[in-house]
Amino acid sequence: MIGILPLIFMHTLIIEYFETGQWVWNFDRDYFRLSDILEAVMLFLGFFGIFYYPRWHFVNDKQTLGQHLFKFKLIPMETNTSFAMRAFVAWANLAWCPIWPWTIMKRQQDYWWGTASKIKARRVTKI
Repeated sequence: MIGILPLIFMHTLIIEYFETGQWVWNFDRDYFRLSDILEAVMLFLGFFGIFYYPRWHFVNDKQTLGQHLFKFKLIPMETNTSFAMRAFVAWANLAWCPIWPWTIMKRQQDYWWGTASKIKARRVTKI
């Protein structure tokens, strides 16, 4: 996600450059342009991609690039799994700033977003 977010927001700066002829790293307007619709669609597609990239790999029993580099894989523990629940609970954990370091530094192997979604992360040697 860290590698994708700049790409999601960079198109807004590029479109603004084409509209005004000036490159700026931030801008503030109080009027609507037709290109704002394109920016909104691109933003929505970017966030849609952030969710569906790992989901597609999970459904097709493959590793994402990050999972491959860190040598782990997401494995369903039951037939009724929920990737959306995993993403939501992980987001909620991260949103609780004072609590999240404690929740990921425990010595247990399974985190509560894995238990809630019935999807566990396991180390792999080769895939």
